[in-house]
Amino acid sequence: DIFKMYDDDISPEIYIQAKKKNGKDLNDIDGINQLIQIAQKDNKPKVLILINLTDDFTLDAKALAEQFGVVLLNGKAFASLLLRHGSEDVISLV
Repeated sequence: DIFKMYDDDISPEIYIQAKKKNGKDLNDIDGINQLIQIAQKDNKPKVLILINLTDDFTLDAKALAEQFGVVLLNGKAFASLLLRHGSEDVISLV
């Protein structure tokens, strides 16, 4: 639960970038860099999520995301969320 990570008085801003790619996205690190730039604009708490419908992320993207706390969701993980929580619930978050 992301809201347990922050004070009750401060709700984090949530930034989501979604990409629809086939196969492997060799530029997946660009999406992470864009989210990191957004996060560095101010000191407000933020949750950064990159959804990429490919099978997996590159090793460089995984390392950078871990360093900056970016949540990565590949196509299978995103589909799993939709099935577990219903598409209406997930879409309302986006």
